[in-house]
Amino acid sequence: MYVSAASSAALDKIYNALKIETPGAKYSAAFKSGKWDGYHKFFNWRSKTFALGLFSVVKKNTTGLIFDVDDQRQLPELTFKPIMLTTSTGLVPAYDFQDNCVEAMLKNCCGLAHQATNAGKTGAIASLVVCMLDSGIQRILILERMVNLLDQVKIEIEKHSHLTLGVISAGSFNISDVTIAMVQTVDRLLKRTELGQQADQDAQTMDNLMETEAIICDEAHHAIALSYAKIFMLVPGAMRFGFSGTIPAENTLDGMKLREIFGDVVSVVRNSELIARGNSAKPA
Repeated sequence: MYVSAASSAALDKIYNALKIETPGAKYSAAFKSGKWDGYHKFFNWRSKTFALGLFSVVKKNTTGLIFDVDDQRQLPELTFKPIMLTTSTGLVPAYDFQDNCVEAMLKNCCGLAHQATNAGKTGAIASLVVCMLDSGIQRILILERMVNLLDQVKIEIEKHSHLTLGVISAGSFNISDVTIAMVQTVDRLLKRTELGQQADQDAQTMDNLMETEAIICDEAHHAIALSYAKIFMLVPGAMRFGFSGTIPAENTLDGMKLREIFGDVVSVVRNSELIARGNSAKPA
């Protein structure tokens, strides 16, 4: 996002709100030599820009100051419609916290869901997918970092959504309207492309990936890794949604990096709530 019509005071506030001390910085040679102040900056002073996901951080820290922010995105209108989830006992409505999570994500066209175990994350992802497809989104990519999770999530989403998902993993390059992919496989594909070792199948997969309109990231706390960053750079305009049970606080470096990618935490389901509802058991 580009900041304009801002006073020096406003720019200073934005700059200071979007910088955070890097853990262990004082031990680095750059810090010791005085060449670096030890802070990670999320505001580019020269271009007067910052990532959209950090807009709420800026707003909270610039109360009373006047400036313009240029958001040139053309966001689609995503409509929420509850779906029935398939269980061993038949079709059942989603829990209210699953629906609330999906509705908040659709409203913001992005967001993080901080969900405890047993919060029905896969059902929420399936609902999010169905709502986006019904709203006209044609290419959705779901990112996983472990094979066992990919297989498990794929089965569950297909069961709830009645869709057949495409798969990108070792030995499998099957693109569909909704595709679930191993991050490591896509990373290897991108490396082959960078080295000019791209096969015809790689080129076709890359062309399809570049048409992605929305990215759903499971175990989203891992998304600050370089392998994920390359994927986000491949489709910079894609809407991004992250699900995780371990989202770092906003006032930490990793927490800011996650919000830079996905935006605010729009849904929180704590274990205490699930215990109170009977979805989870109390720890022994």
